[in-house]
Amino acid sequence: MVMNKKQLDISHGLKMEEILKPIFENKFGSLNYTRHFDNFDYENDNVMIELKTRNCKWGQYPSLIFSTAKIDKAVKLSQDPNFKKEIYFFWKLNDGLFYWKYDPDEWAINSGGRNDRGINEWQDVVHIDNQFIKNYNDLEFPEGYWKN
Repeated sequence: MVMNKKQLDISHGLKMEEILKPIFENKFGSLNYTRHFDNFDYENDNVMIELKTRNCKWGQYPSLIFSTAKIDKAVKLSQDPNFKKEIYFFWKLNDGLFYWKYDPDEWAINSGGRNDRGINEWQDVVHIDNQFIKNYNDLEFPEGYWKN
């Protein structure tokens, strides 16, 4: 069976989830996969993590994007007084791994998308301006930060 471009992109994203899981575990401790196509890819007692794989370089666009369903979930979780986890969004780009720790004041919904997979995929998406996104290599936690 020949896969179309969207299927290839999904397959590549799933492969990156497997490849990067041990990298994330070096920072966040043991992680569990969430259900396939859930709003987040990994979780444990301390964090929820979403990984987006993008075929672009850092700074190629003024912001990085993801679906509004994911921010809707993050907002809902963060407003629950019993929810104590930190929420991270990661982007695996062609030239590195980058992240944004959820902050209710650092995102906007605007039009965005693509049309290189044979269909128009423009829609309202969440934009995180590059000024709020950091390089994974700069992500550090003090010893004992995670309550394991």
